[in-house]
Amino acid sequence: MECNRINKLKIIDLEIYEDCDNLDNGMSLSKEEIKKVVPCVLREKMWFKLVSDDSFYVHFGYDFNMYIGANESSDEVLNKIESNNLFVEVFESHYFDASKND
Repeated sequence: MECNRINKLKIIDLEIYEDCDNLDNGMSLSKEEIKKVVPCVLREKMWFKLVSDDSFYVHFGYDFNMYIGANESSDEVLNKIESNNLFVEVFESHYFDASKND
């Protein structure tokens, strides 16, 4: 988020299965708030996507997978990601629908 100068991400497609936090579709979360709710998603207590305009998204999949995408990247960003032992794959995601973020 910092590399793309993004301070908050918006919740879309929220599904709540167990009481976890007071969240609503369209609510914007800071980096610190995101850190608190991601464990609830990974524990399958809720599910949502996080987006910033049409330039950045976070999507959660099965088996503790988290997909992070951006329309723009740089070698610096990719190297930083890989230095944290995370896998980088460049492709157009079918998970992100920018029209839902209007």
